[in-house]
Amino acid sequence: MDIAFSTDQNYFRYTYIAIVSIFESNPSEAIAIHILSSGLTPSQISLLDQLSDQYHQIIHYYQLGEDAFPQDAPRSPDLSVEAYYRLLIPTVLDYSIDRLLYLDVDTNVHGTLAPLFDAPFNINGKEYLFLACRDTTSIQLTNLFADLLSENDFHYVNSGVLMINLKKWRESYNATSIINEITKLSDQLAFADQDYINYKYHNDISLLDDMQYNLITRPAYNSGYTYEWVKKNNTILHYAGEKPWDHTKFRINLDQFWWNSAKKSPFYTELLEELVLNEIKTCYMDTYFRELKRENDELSKLANDCLTILQQTVGKNI
Repeated sequence: MDIAFSTDQNYFRYTYIAIVSIFESNPSEAIAIHILSSGLTPSQISLLDQLSDQYHQIIHYYQLGEDAFPQDAPRSPDLSVEAYYRLLIPTVLDYSIDRLLYLDVDTNVHGTLAPLFDAPFNINGKEYLFLACRDTTSIQLTNLFADLLSENDFHYVNSGVLMINLKKWRESYNATSIINEITKLSDQLAFADQDYINYKYHNDISLLDDMQYNLITRPAYNSGYTYEWVKKNNTILHYAGEKPWDHTKFRINLDQFWWNSAKKSPFYTELLEELVLNEIKTCYMDTYFRELKRENDELSKLANDCLTILQQTVGKNI
């Protein structure tokens, strides 16, 4: 199994924990992890080497420059150049690799990946470049797909879990063309590389079961999915948006999958301390609930004032 991540020094701990989740849940598989980065520290690489030795697996490193994509490609505090590195995979990885699973670092694998790696690219006589899961939230925020949305067979997908047909992709791959297209579309790419993949390759993507392979945690929790149901029916959780290590977000029981993996890392204690200490320093939740109470009091006063006006106008109790 070949599995790739794009990461940087700031997201190293979360990448490490994602890899732990893969190794722990697939102990009988031979796994090669491929890490694309603009540069990890020697100590970070050493920790990953120890991890691969511990689980008797392989981790490869690919250092790509900050200039791999032009500066005018969309970037933000939450979107570094590493997000685009998945689009360079066909030329960066060894040509002997025909099939690759790409994962975002905020995913958690808690089941066997064997069925996913056995999933066919050739479906009903057509060979697809990608297998991916629907994303029902991001598409609402961009106008790039106005024409495509009218097509019955168009499905916007989440690029955080991609099974990639590298052999087929290499047949038409042109890195320079991709970079130029992203630069040209930069003002229309609300979700950067994800928007580009959907726009460029929408006819070359076949859908996977998102409930099994890319379950977004917060919407799942809000929809009533329980820890027990997820454990039984899901393989890959995706903490897109709200992260389990972020003290400014409300905790949900599905965070436990991530913390179970974190517990097997050398960062467990410091991550817990950061979560608690940051909350103590900022009083974020206390401030949040005080603001909710203030808004509720204002709304209650407004409702009472409206009721008083109605009573005076009508001349009787409402």
